[in-house]
Amino acid sequence: MTSQQNYRTIHYMKNAYLFHRITFDPSKKDHRLLFSKFLDGASWRPNCPFILEEPYGDVVSMCLNKTARYYIEKDKSLVEAKEI
Repeated sequence: MTSQQNYRTIHYMKNAYLFHRITFDPSKKDHRLLFSKFLDGASWRPNCPFILEEPYGDVVSMCLNKTARYYIEKDKSLVEAKEI
């Protein structure tokens, strides 16, 4: 193995251990904060932290949709609790 190939392997392994993707959960405040930082800066730096799930076509649309659904369901439960 050449030194360049060795560097690439080590660099890849280092990044693989330091970076892992997670499933976006809008009920978790830290996930919403990561998404909010993206919306403010229009960039995932250094990498997008979230896994793209089916049936979504892109991570941004997925996060927007899941966040909207989360708040709609949260509002519904508040209204239902007040009606009881």
